[in-house]
Amino acid sequence: MATTTFKPATEPQIKFWEKLLESRTHPFTEETLAPVREAIERGELPAATMRLMIDSLQGMPWKNARTFVAPGFYRYTQDGESGVCEVRENPHNKRRMAFTLHLPEDGGQKLDRRYAKGVIATLTDDDRLSIEEAAAWGKQTGYCICCYALLTDPKSVALGIGPVCRKKYA
Repeated sequence: MATTTFKPATEPQIKFWEKLLESRTHPFTEETLAPVREAIERGELPAATMRLMIDSLQGMPWKNARTFVAPGFYRYTQDGESGVCEVRENPHNKRRMAFTLHLPEDGGQKLDRRYAKGVIATLTDDDRLSIEEAAAWGKQTGYCICCYALLTDPKSVALGIGPVCRKKYA
């Protein structure tokens, strides 16, 4: 019969667990945590159990987490620069990011989209573009704000947005 060797929670694990308790929203009270802390003090909490507790806390929301604006198109101003940006959600981690839209320097067929560090934290719902504002931007620049394509059809140029994107954005 095989025997297993007891491995207590390590000091780095314990420190990380304490840090997670401070930074995450969790259902534990000091009363419910007391037996765990006592087991740690006695060196009786297994490392495997600590790993499970850490994994559980990592899945819990941050305390004081900012809620960011919904995906869409927004006016922004940052460091003296202003313009239009798109907020997108990363499908892998659900984090939202802002990308500024720039006219192509080479006169290309598509807008240039650049990640804009910190811009998302400055946006509010009041900055969101309406369909009319998005169309006005398209008329001014000659590019569709939704798909970044150069508007060439006379009707799309007059509307400032292509017919497919107008349906999506409305």
